[in-house]
Amino acid sequence: MLEQYQQTVSNIIRNNKRHYNQVINIALSQQRSNGVFKYAVIGVLQQIYDDLLGLLRSLDPNQITPETKSLVVSAYDDVVNEIVEHALNTHRTSCALSNFADEHKPSQEYIADVLLQAQHDWHKFTEQASGLLSEK
Repeated sequence: MLEQYQQTVSNIIRNNKRHYNQVINIALSQQRSNGVFKYAVIGVLQQIYDDLLGLLRSLDPNQITPETKSLVVSAYDDVVNEIVEHALNTHRTSCALSNFADEHKPSQEYIADVLLQAQHDWHKFTEQASGLLSEK
């Protein structure tokens, strides 16, 4: 069960990396370039959290033990860093974003602002996830 769960989490993250690229393309096609890094990172992380909460709801309560609860939550380790790293690599290598210096190479302040919001959202997500797990 746990191996399948971790594979599903990996698939959710991988699919949302592709979704991130789509969000960027749509934003640029709509000539929206200001704040697109923050908009896309936070939006994709929220989608990942929604997907993960849905996955938690689908788990069989009979398969959740106190030991597996910590393993289930550990499957989420580094999701924020993984998405932010993907986003920064995407922005730094994007020809389209090279026309927008603040988006092509986000400043440390801009990245810190995004990480602060991501951390806030992460805490909300972990509270919801813990609540779901405690119900099982």
